[in-house]
Amino acid sequence: MSEATCAVLAAVFPLYMVTAILERRATNMGIRRRKFYRWISFLSVSFAAIGTVYAVIGVGAGGFSVGHAFVLWLLFYVSSLGVVLAVVGSLATAELEED
Repeated sequence: MSEATCAVLAAVFPLYMVTAILERRATNMGIRRRKFYRWISFLSVSFAAIGTVYAVIGVGAGGFSVGHAFVLWLLFYVSSLGVVLAVVGSLATAELEED
């Protein structure tokens, strides 16, 4: 993984953290109280925070080898999945409130 890729991921991870937190606020209270939704939000924000630190280290080191790059991509995919699920939950509750 190159230094430029690490820099892009270091810029994307904080956006994922903000998006996950704001979409959680827009979701219906009944869904927010469910245990699985709290875990999704927690894991998404946690993995994005760890990914931010890891990507910044990658920028400072001039890139990563294959093993470390795999860990960074795994953090990226898990936090991406959490954000997508938060957005879907927010959209589902918006449709329920309109009916």
